[in-house]
Amino acid sequence: MEIFAIIIAVVAVIIVFNALITIAPNEKGVKERFSQYVGTIDSGRHFLILFIESVPKVDLREKVISTPSQEMITQDNAIVTVDAVIFVQITSPQKTLYEIQEPILAVSNLSITTLRSIIGTMTLDEVLGERSKINTKVQTELSHETAKR
Repeated sequence: MEIFAIIIAVVAVIIVFNALITIAPNEKGVKERFSQYVGTIDSGRHFLILFIESVPKVDLREKVISTPSQEMITQDNAIVTVDAVIFVQITSPQKTLYEIQEPILAVSNLSITTLRSIIGTMTLDEVLGERSKINTKVQTELSHETAKR
């Protein structure tokens, strides 16, 4: 009988231990019940209903993406080689998990496409002399596109 009580106590401790999750201060948790969105939970310790609830974690820290060099053609048919560094921060964990398959890759590709489009409307002299203008245009366009979701 004592062995049975010890086994039950050990199983109870394992269940409680597995039901307790910790969300770091730089993360948010997306609570799912039977794979359906229930809500977003903040950092700290939380209890889950085992086998019913799950919590994927989303890192909210700013990420730095370095794009490979790309050859782009200006309005006056000059070829320029451009590389970019993109700073990305996730602000909506729910949308990150459910609406976009690869959000960081999507932002990287969108920024390269936007940069190519902007450089295509400028002459070589404008590209060389107006980097801050290009940065502002890319940032504005990316903000507009990512706010749609």
